[in-house]
Amino acid sequence: ELQLWSRGDSGVGLGSGLGTTARSAQHWARSFSQSVGGGEINCVSLYGTTLACGCEDGSVPLFRLHKEAGVFMLYSLLRLQHLPVSSAQTGGPRTPSEVMCVALHSVLFSRNAPLLASGAQDGSVCLWNCLSGQLLQTLDAHEPHSGWVMALQLERWPDEQREGLLLTASYDKTVKVWTHSAAGAPNRTTVLGGGWILESVLKGHVDGVLSVALSRSRRVAFSGSNDRTVRAWSIQQAVCLHVINAFDEPVSALSWH
Repeated sequence: ELQLWSRGDSGVGLGSGLGTTARSAQHWARSFSQSVGGGEINCVSLYGTTLACGCEDGSVPLFRLHKEAGVFMLYSLLRLQHLPVSSAQTGGPRTPSEVMCVALHSVLFSRNAPLLASGAQDGSVCLWNCLSGQLLQTLDAHEPHSGWVMALQLERWPDEQREGLLLTASYDKTVKVWTHSAAGAPNRTTVLGGGWILESVLKGHVDGVLSVALSRSRRVAFSGSNDRTVRAWSIQQAVCLHVINAFDEPVSALSWH
């Protein structure tokens, strides 16, 4: 079940804010809930008014966030099915793989119809047009058995040489940097949003990478790992800048502010 919680002003009414954690418990109340289906919900991503979920059965439901009479609600848009690279490109058996992470961003598209990326247990990443539901590209991003894609980050490239930047973090101990260029990448599809190519592989963690984040300048990436460290990386030079050894548990989430 997907739940929305709204925060009222001074505890009176609902709808002045939307969040997933309670800033003040007495000011937050559940304003909306909806059954999503597809087994467990492993992840959610909100960009503008578009909300995406990654589900146990390999599906990616899309919703539109709407505020009505001061209360946030969800309207169902599409239900996409994540397909491994063997299915999407070779016509092989279509075996669903559990979706572990999703990301949304307006890079190459608009804020109202952002680009969607979904990462799965089989190491594949699918890129979608949120407006039409069209599958734009499938990446054989990581090893199919040990390379669960645990985190994704979509952004713009830090300079004008390329358009898009995609980070994929995996249980195979690596973070991969993917780029998209309007100049025309090899085998670039004719559909806007396809044509992502591997730029570099960031290696250094000794256990699975669980989380990833970008600095505001988009020139430094941060990765959190099951090895209980956080590493800072130069995106353009593909080298580790710093290692933080200050955690007693695996680092399963990161955020830059």
